[in-house]
Amino acid sequence: MLRQILRKTAAVVLLALIAGHGTPSAATPLEPSGEVPPRDFTTLEAEPQEEALVRVLSEDFENGGASAGWSDRTVAACPNGRTNYLGPFGPGTVTLNLAELPAHRALRISFTLHILGSWDGVGRWGPDRWQCGLRDGPTFIDTTFNNCFLIWCDNVWQSFPELYSPVQQTLFKTMPSLPPMLLACHGGSGATGLADLGWNWTKFKGKEYKEISTTYRFHFVVPHAGPAAVIDFTNLCDDLKHDQSFALDDVSVEALQNVPALAARDIELAWQSLFCGSPSAAFKASTVFLAHPDELLRRTNQLVTADETRVGVLMDRLDAGPTRAEGVFADMEPGDDVERIAALREMTLMPGDLWQRRQQEDPFDPEHPQRTRTLQCWIYPMNNKNALTFTPLVRAGMRLSALLRQNGSPEALKMAETIEARVSLYDLLLAE
Repeated sequence: MLRQILRKTAAVVLLALIAGHGTPSAATPLEPSGEVPPRDFTTLEAEPQEEALVRVLSEDFENGGASAGWSDRTVAACPNGRTNYLGPFGPGTVTLNLAELPAHRALRISFTLHILGSWDGVGRWGPDRWQCGLRDGPTFIDTTFNNCFLIWCDNVWQSFPELYSPVQQTLFKTMPSLPPMLLACHGGSGATGLADLGWNWTKFKGKEYKEISTTYRFHFVVPHAGPAAVIDFTNLCDDLKHDQSFALDDVSVEALQNVPALAARDIELAWQSLFCGSPSAAFKASTVFLAHPDELLRRTNQLVTADETRVGVLMDRLDAGPTRAEGVFADMEPGDDVERIAALREMTLMPGDLWQRRQQEDPFDPEHPQRTRTLQCWIYPMNNKNALTFTPLVRAGMRLSALLRQNGSPEALKMAETIEARVSLYDLLLAE
């Protein structure tokens, strides 16, 4: 009895540290040290500014049934009876078919995700991926989860709140000397529930491991105007059903009259978070660009083409104050200026000919002393092939390419390949 009490107490304490009492925090203790969100980033809640036009679906499965739109209507009680959920489901895709939708311009999808069993996240035993998105449309989320941190100390890393990228898997496989916390997040990061469903695992050498589950809550807004929609929920693990499964709960879909509007400043803050925000901030930014895909494509196009107007904006920003030399390739300290660090990293991912031109110019400009320091920052890391110092830049490229691949449009996929080619400047070969 005492052991059970201590175990539950430890789980509550660990959940508080990892999940911020149910809300993914801007910078949890288990996220890469020094990474902080841009100021005022908490304003980036992609919430509708008016009531939903129509609530298309709302299900908590407590009545033991599921609506006809689900491809698999299996409903079960979790082992400790705390809640009913749709599932559990092993490898494969479960779909939600929505028909006869009212006139609308966006959908808001919310659901609780239970990750059940021995998910290995990213790294030596991964990747164990999970996806959700619109059929023939954008992916809302493609990430990895880890539950093994609950039972082992050498298998603890996952992508979430980051999106999954083959860059993560490549670094884990080829550069094991790199600190894993620079590449991924601790298992359970961003979770709203931890080891509280009574889900036990007995498949490893006949030994029973108790309470192997984590729970996450998601909200996504996506532009959509058709009369029907199909939402796919996909488990990409390759183990047996009981080993690595998922379940869904509290699913709702709302048809919105408009995509929630955001001010230009908020869009800029979201963009900055891809370059220097914490994993939680970067994930929130990904939901903003899911709702505003045109902004994602426009800004990425400016980056891959080294748009002169955008470069001018960034240079003016760098003139506004001092920027630490190592800010372009090292994790920030909380006191550093976030906007200038983000500008440095954005420009470092721009085309190589931009660097060649800058290197040929006289870097000692007495009228722009802050810019002079910045130009020296650029030249050094571009000639430095040390993977450790490049990790924040790789992380920024990883976030951007993953977000573009989730967009899925031909233009986005082409730009993702361009960003990944830039990442190859750091002598990294992408995993399959």
